[in-house]
Amino acid sequence: MRIITIPILTVLSGLMAAEAGYPTASNAEELTKVVAEYTEPHNKTLVAMDIDLTITQPDHPALYLRNVGAHKDKYKEIIAEFTATQVDDLIAKAAISAPQILVDESMAEFIRKMQREAEKVVGVTAISTRVKPAGYSDLAAWRRQVLYELDVDFQEPFNRGRTNLEIIPAAKDHPPFYEYGIVYANSENKGRALMSFLKITPYMPDTIVLIDDMKANIESTEAYFKEAHPDIKFVGILFSGALKFKKDISAEDFTAYWSKLKSAVK
Repeated sequence: MRIITIPILTVLSGLMAAEAGYPTASNAEELTKVVAEYTEPHNKTLVAMDIDLTITQPDHPALYLRNVGAHKDKYKEIIAEFTATQVDDLIAKAAISAPQILVDESMAEFIRKMQREAEKVVGVTAISTRVKPAGYSDLAAWRRQVLYELDVDFQEPFNRGRTNLEIIPAAKDHPPFYEYGIVYANSENKGRALMSFLKITPYMPDTIVLIDDMKANIESTEAYFKEAHPDIKFVGILFSGALKFKKDISAEDFTAYWSKLKSAVK
């Protein structure tokens, strides 16, 4: 199942829904409590953390969720003629277009706590790796540097190097892959990407916890596990920390910023 439509607006509508249908948290302290509430200490637990808008936030008002919602008509106009692949690339270009900050200043410590208490902790991101940031070999290299500067370290829980995941063999030029503790789903279902990786390791969890800012990602991942792996307990936690970022931006400046990003998408 491909989750694309209008990604940022989908995130916003899911986070601001009165009843998310999943346990929610808005900061690292709340996440700690929710994870503890929905997991069992002696189970084999894999905690999978989304990265963009969950751990990191590009620090520009044109990229703040609330401002995208405020200027949603302009945003829709910008992507109106784009294919799903072009929207993927636009979102990736948006992510790398501004300095990255932590969504919550305690997020790095939360990850370290999960690494101490859960069996395995990985990052999982759906962002397109077709986009190559200037000065880096690929988007994954940029991601590693950003997380390093923010003191976020997924370590290497599986002791293996870069591994391509053959979810749909030869179906795309940038397949999902795993590297340095992060599963790059490349717009595929996050649950399918996670399991494609786990199946080539000796480790299989009893419980998988997905922490994500996008309700649609949680829903599609939950649906995948219910159908394909009902023996694995799935816990989805909707994280709304990125909604705290607020800074006014005019419609003209918002449109100019996104239009410049659009012009770089082929």
